[in-house]
Amino acid sequence: MPRGKSSPLGTETTNANGYTQVKVANGKWIGKHVIIAQERLGRTLLPGERAIFKDGNKENLDPENIEVVSTGTRKSIKAKIAKLQSEIEDRQAVIESLELELASSEENNE
Repeated sequence: MPRGKSSPLGTETTNANGYTQVKVANGKWIGKHVIIAQERLGRTLLPGERAIFKDGNKENLDPENIEVVSTGTRKSIKAKIAKLQSEIEDRQAVIESLELELASSEENNE
């Protein structure tokens, strides 16, 4: 639809992020994947829930590909992974430092 013109309810468009959006009541746009998830659940999503694509493909609107997850769960898992990766990098740096120290010590003892 051209800018400035009202879209009828049920109109679909793809937003700049690649998500299919559907025009619903009150002039709002909702992700089609959210609507599909809500239809499968028989209710609207609760605060703290979101609909995601299992395969990461925003164009795959197969109901079997859409999953409802807790928003905190996804973020906390990503945060844990990032923390562990940082700890691994720190420990690897300590190992490298100790190996250099050991090599230097062995050279001095020869």
